[in-house]
Amino acid sequence: MKTIKYIIRIFHNINFDKMFETTKKISKRKKQLTIFVVFDMIWCALRYGAGYNDYLYFGLYALKSKYRKTYITRGYNNKLVNALNKKEDMHILDNKNEFNELFKDYLKRDWIYLDNGDKKTFIKWLENKDEIIAKPNNGSGGVGIEKIIVSDFSNPEQLYQYLKDKKLQIIEEVLKQVDYLNEIHDKSVNTVRIITITNNDKTLILNAFLRVGNGGFVDNTCSGGMVVPIDITKGETIYPGTDLEENVYDIHPLTNRDIVGIKIKDWDACVELVKKASKLCPTIRYVGWDVAITPFGPCLIEGNPYPGYYYQFPIYLPDKIGFMPKVKDILNELNLDI
Repeated sequence: MKTIKYIIRIFHNINFDKMFETTKKISKRKKQLTIFVVFDMIWCALRYGAGYNDYLYFGLYALKSKYRKTYITRGYNNKLVNALNKKEDMHILDNKNEFNELFKDYLKRDWIYLDNGDKKTFIKWLENKDEIIAKPNNGSGGVGIEKIIVSDFSNPEQLYQYLKDKKLQIIEEVLKQVDYLNEIHDKSVNTVRIITITNNDKTLILNAFLRVGNGGFVDNTCSGGMVVPIDITKGETIYPGTDLEENVYDIHPLTNRDIVGIKIKDWDACVELVKKASKLCPTIRYVGWDVAITPFGPCLIEGNPYPGYYYQFPIYLPDKIGFMPKVKDILNELNLDI
């Protein structure tokens, strides 16, 4: 019954144009009538809780049942979120001002929340800053974030009004990242996403990947960036990059830098950071942490109470086994029955 209710909610909000575009793409690949693809897609939604993006990106259309059931789908990811994250407390991570306040010791950057001050406070904060990052207080995927050159405005008052009109409430200084990540793509801060599950005082890492920009000033895949899996035992990228257009990058197309074999030199410090952070919000136990690496060490950018699960691209899973078995192992180790 819960599965049926979930499917009804999904179909209520579904983008049918995008879904049919996806079915046509898969139909062409499989050389199969679209109607058969649609029926199989619906079956995967009912049986495995898979959305049409799961069906496409994970290559479920080409897999047998014994493999399909090993993937973390949208439905199962939501099940984890509902079981591990207290809904009433998610605002702590969703609202950037609350996040910055709670995790202020781990930010390594100056910031201001416009709704907590006035124009005079902002102008004072802006002194000696040539660039700033401006964000809406709520949002995800890098949507609405702007990198602003202060000199593009005739005076601080004009900039302040611009930020207020655009509802950009979180204003931060621009972070400087370590040279080896800057050389890969210097227009964005290329962050490490580390997904953790916590129970009581124990935190385990489910997965990690490097997110790299590709022309824009944010590294999110939904904004054109790419994702690169990290071997969590070594802190090193082990596969090429992939984006949501299913392009594969052995080298970065703009900088010609190798994508495979990037050593995250502060990896142990990154792991220690997210484990410490996990203890500050004990009611949110399943989190995707975004970590930037600066010359002064790693720092938190944000925490996501709906962690991404799109790291299960076929190129990263040559044995066709998804990450469900690993999730189950972690839940067992943490004595969680989900």
